[in-house]
Order: sequence, then structure tokens, then C-alpha cells
Amino acid sequence: PTPGLPLITAKQNDPAVIFTAVERAIAQLTDEDRGLLGIKGLVRIPEGDYLAVLNPEGVAQREL
Repeated sequence: PTPGLPLITAKQNDPAVIFTAVERAIAQLTDEDRGLLGIKGLVRIPEGDYLAVLNPEGVAQREL
């Protein structure tokens, strides 16, 4: 398995609340649906680890 897209939300939203809601929704999927979607689950990573990955050349860098 490979990682999917990061969970991104507006700054005014609490990412922990959204993460928990998505995690619960995934848990409620049937095994068949989870298999069809290719979803294993969610993983929390520190923001610094995510931001440490360089963007491809030519992608604008900006401070968050």
C-alpha cells in the first residue's frame, strides 16, 4: 500500500475533529467497500514531518 492524499481543511476547522469523523466513517464501511475503495485507514503524522517533504521543482513554496 502507498500513502494517499493528506487531510487538508481550512485553518478555522479543528483537524482533530475532522480526522476522528473520517476515521469513524472508514470504520463503518463494510470490508467489501473498504476493499473496493482501497482504504486501510488513517495515519497521524506530525505536521513537521509532512512539511519536511520537498515539493517538486517548480512548485511555489509559501509559508503556511
